[in-house]
Amino acid sequence: MSIPANWEEHSFEDWKKKVDQELKGASFEETLQSDLYGIRLAPLYTDRPAETSNEEEDILGEHEQSGMQWQATGSFRYMEGSVASILQEAFTEQISWMRISGQVSLFLDQLAKEVPLPVTLCLEAESVPASEDEVLEWRDRLRKAKAHHPFLWSLEFDPIGNWARTGAIRQAAHTFDHLYDLIIRLESDLTDTKFIRVDAAVAGEAGAGPLTEIAYALSAGSCYLKEMTERGMELYEAAHLLVFQFSAGTDHFAEIAKLRAFRTCWRNLLEYLDPEFAYMEHPPVHVRISQVFHTQADVHNNLLRHTTAALSAILGGADVLEVPPHEEGIRGHRLAGNIQRLLRYESRMDSYAKAASGSYYLEQLTGQVAEAAWKIFCVWEDAGGCLEQLRSGQLQSAIQTDRLQLLNDHLSGKKVLIGVNKYVQETPELPQQKHVEFNEFTAILPWNLEQAIRHEQVAG
Repeated sequence: MSIPANWEEHSFEDWKKKVDQELKGASFEETLQSDLYGIRLAPLYTDRPAETSNEEEDILGEHEQSGMQWQATGSFRYMEGSVASILQEAFTEQISWMRISGQVSLFLDQLAKEVPLPVTLCLEAESVPASEDEVLEWRDRLRKAKAHHPFLWSLEFDPIGNWARTGAIRQAAHTFDHLYDLIIRLESDLTDTKFIRVDAAVAGEAGAGPLTEIAYALSAGSCYLKEMTERGMELYEAAHLLVFQFSAGTDHFAEIAKLRAFRTCWRNLLEYLDPEFAYMEHPPVHVRISQVFHTQADVHNNLLRHTTAALSAILGGADVLEVPPHEEGIRGHRLAGNIQRLLRYESRMDSYAKAASGSYYLEQLTGQVAEAAWKIFCVWEDAGGCLEQLRSGQLQSAIQTDRLQLLNDHLSGKKVLIGVNKYVQETPELPQQKHVEFNEFTAILPWNLEQAIRHEQVAG
């Protein structure tokens, strides 16, 4: 479409004058907001080049975003029972990926006896093999399962996440030795299988903001790369073992920017470690809708929040998306699946690659988030890395700061969560909030905003 001959081009100053009129006397600079954990969000964005230094441009790099062909996933904690019925139900519900936790070793033993179905499996192992015999047992078990069921995409170990949740780092060097040994023994049999999960949702579900969640993902990922390469693995081999998991909250644009900014930062980290690195377009990113904003008081609002959060994850470039049920029971699970079906088959979100690219606001926000998160990550690395941040409590302190800001914003009414701090519904008895436990250091546990608000109101 051609531009009309009488089309008048306006400068940034023209637009600023118009904004000043709309502000009705308020200062343009004073309206810059710092709502996103210190990031200043301007009231006007144009295609005018950003005022960044060469150093900042090097940090941010060139962003590459995946298309919208995300996979719908379900989550199941296996203890015992028929593996065939679990996969059949997933296949019937159009769930193309299944995340299995719990008794993963028992699940694999049962899987080798069942007829395979085209459901891709992501297995979350609870702990790294602790001995040579356990390594060999895992090897034999996985060989049998893989030979029978070709849809095993990942067997994910995340010792850092487990340590964060339990508040203790036990035999770190020993754990990484056995993880490396298992990967080396299995790499010829399980080609392209992911073995390491960097679960940044550990921080996100504890109330961390986007910057802290990205910094955690970078720091934990950097730790895994360091441990594997020090034991003899090539960087590109180690990088291909990793899958990242994030949470997605209710701040629509911030969540889009978070996922896009993470990929920029991760790419820059790999290029920093190896300037010639050119083996990966982007890391696989799994997203689960956050339970931080889940409410017991008005469960139907959970449906709305889950839908907007799912859209944020998709536009941010999530490869795999899990939408939890808005309430317990069959109906909750059915509607959770319907959210992804609506976004795919009615909204056609899988048809628009890079739908979030090109928006001045989102591009600017993505750059700001990437730069701010990168600075936090660098501070952590200079202080000894992810494990040292856990031991010293600095990571927990950063999460606590984000959590308090989120709580105070809602207590003051600066931010609104319908049914929780505005148009409050009659509150049922809420489940007990888990207390942050101290072992070797303070454990990072899930946190819920509604529970925290009710606790403050009762205490007040």
